[in-house]
Amino acid sequence: MSLKSVIKDINNLKIQGATAIAQEAIRALISESKSVRQEGHQFIVRIEKMIADLLATRSTEPLMQNGLAFILVKLRQTSAKPASEMQAILEKTGLEYLELITDSTQKIVAKGKSLLKKNDNIFTHCHSSLVEKIIIAAWQDKNIAVYNTETRPLFQGRITAQNLLAQGVPTTMVADSAADFLISKHSGKELMMNIIILGADSISWEGNVYNKIGSYGIALAAWEAKIPLYIAATALKMDADNKIQIELRASSEIWSLKPGNLKILNFAFDLIPAKFITGIITEFGIVKPSLLKAKVAKNYSWLLKD
Repeated sequence: MSLKSVIKDINNLKIQGATAIAQEAIRALISESKSVRQEGHQFIVRIEKMIADLLATRSTEPLMQNGLAFILVKLRQTSAKPASEMQAILEKTGLEYLELITDSTQKIVAKGKSLLKKNDNIFTHCHSSLVEKIIIAAWQDKNIAVYNTETRPLFQGRITAQNLLAQGVPTTMVADSAADFLISKHSGKELMMNIIILGADSISWEGNVYNKIGSYGIALAAWEAKIPLYIAATALKMDADNKIQIELRASSEIWSLKPGNLKILNFAFDLIPAKFITGIITEFGIVKPSLLKAKVAKNYSWLLKD
């Protein structure tokens, strides 16, 4: 897929989810770099422009941002080489990052599966490929059931429900506005959740998690009901400069034919405070939110900016 097509598909959410966005962006950059004929520094200038175009698609996607930064770090260390060698370095580095994602996914799924107990009721929100993989890996051995949100305004929860049902996982959907009541003790003993697992788009240095809008309310309800909340995410999603901005999307996603004088705030994400999170399921094991930055500094020293 061309760089232009990937940028378009990320913008219109045809490509969605942090992992898919990062993977497709890096693959497109590798492919597009093969057309660059400039050498040395000028090669890097062209690549920087491509990366800037990719970064402009989403402001809350550190998994993609960190992968593109990783590639630039390697290129800038070898800026005097011919175009063919520069492209080879870019491809090698990009594939290395993609392998990091794959390896971390396998470790997170194994660790997440071990958290789930027989007959657990599990609650999740939006569509996280990692959470989905954990549930599918666990359900046959543990007879689990899943409750998930529809995830307005674009209904990404339907993707989760369809994928889980296709694997035979018992799945029940609720409206977003019903999520906190379902999680509470007031919804009835037979509907009590045992565990909540959410994905993450970004993680701050303090261990706060940015995720699909609605996650804050779910976390607050879990905290009040004393239900453990885990985040399934690679540590590669830590925000490099700790300056995440919440994306505001088009009002037409909520109401395409709204009255002209009506203002609509369409937040794409919100923030889960670290204190609400029992642990983050990472490639380094289950980590307390406040301790994750140290793990990142030790294992991905290139990631954090001063």
